[in-house]
Amino acid sequence: MIYRILSYDAFDSEKLNEVFDRLSDAQKNYIKRKNENSGKQSLAARALLATLLKEHYGEDLVGCIAADEKGRLYIHDRPDIFVSISHSKDAVAAAVSKKAIGIDIEHIRPVSEKLQKRICKESLGTEDELFKIWTLKEAYVKASGIPLSKILALDVKEFPESAEFFSQKKHGYYITVVEMK
Repeated sequence: MIYRILSYDAFDSEKLNEVFDRLSDAQKNYIKRKNENSGKQSLAARALLATLLKEHYGEDLVGCIAADEKGRLYIHDRPDIFVSISHSKDAVAAAVSKKAIGIDIEHIRPVSEKLQKRICKESLGTEDELFKIWTLKEAYVKASGIPLSKILALDVKEFPESAEFFSQKKHGYYITVVEMK
């Protein structure tokens, strides 16, 4: 498993335009449908993913990035490579693996009780616990392929042993990577 986190503005406009031009029409349309800031974040996350793929597989696979019916990214015609991306506020994250993988990054911030209840059924003591559980659940959803709508029902204490987790808090963000064994 390889993952990386970068500042949202790590890629200049020229690099982002180059990546955008090489994406599939479906990926371009997905990015165009987002608001301007979210679209740029999604594009920066794909640029980071393209960089990781080139570094670790020696191939330019940006044009092969696709999404399945659940929205999970994959590399067309490369079932041996699993990928995941995430973005939040000023950061983007990407992960690649030879096993199913999910990554989530969240900027630590105050959240409403309503949002907290949408994410966690667990009782929480601190904001850090909320973001650790939130990123763990989202990364697991991405790695396992279960629908995001099932996130509340997930109990992190009951995750299968077939998943390996790595979480860290860094620079005001929580990041979790989940890789299926």
